Amino acid sequence: MKDVELTKLKEFLEKASSFELPSYDYLPTVPLYMEQVISYVNSILAPLSNDDKQLLTSFMVNNYVKAKIIAEPEKKKYNVDHLGYLLAITLLKNVLNMSDIALIIGMDKDVTTDKAVLYRFFRTMSSDIFKDVGGRARTRIDRFVDTYEKQKEADPNKAEKHLDDSIGLIALRMSIQATTYQLISQALFGYLKNAEINSEKKESPKKAKGEIRRERKEAKRAERRASHDNKTEVSAKENKE
Repeated sequence: MKDVELTKLKEFLEKASSFELPSYDYLPTVPLYMEQVISYVNSILAPLSNDDKQLLTSFMVNNYVKAKIIAEPEKKKYNVDHLGYLLAITLLKNVLNMSDIALIIGMDKDVTTDKAVLYRFFRTMSSDIFKDVGGRARTRIDRFVDTYEKQKEADPNKAEKHLDDSIGLIALRMSIQATTYQLISQALFGYLKNAEINSEKKESPKKAKGEIRRERKEAKRAERRASHDNKTEVSAKENKE
């Protein structure tokens, strides 16, 4: 059992450390219907999932459209730019709320209007980070497993305990790192939100406040809808089972 679990862990770390989003040129050029979009995005991100749970659902996509995080589909079909954004959003949604995602996507126009350039930038950044973080974790785990393999014949219980303790320390360290990154990220987004509000006030002092409030409320409403829809979906699946 221990060897099976170790194999699964090592396989996941290998996939995570080598994970890359498809290049922009390889994204489907033919517009897709919702069902096809969900299937495509989940298949691309499947290596990052430890279970069969869908990382993207139709509920989520509809909420992103309602919150104006992504553009509305044309005749119920989603184009290559929709797919690029949905891949990025699905990667980020576990650590960013919808208003933060809306903010960062809204800043795209300050960089370029060329969606291919934006996607390539995100793809390169994400693959570099997966390679760096996943690679370091993989190296440590491989070292611990090698030690375990050498020690288990002499004293399997002691070897197993030492292995689990070592992996536990890595998990704890990475959890603290993740918490630190998230706290700092939240502070940075707080700064960006305030900067955006101040900028809007200068450009249009009379209507900026109202527009910004409406945008914030819509993002929060969409976030609540997403949470409610996800709970409903889980409940429906449980009842079905």
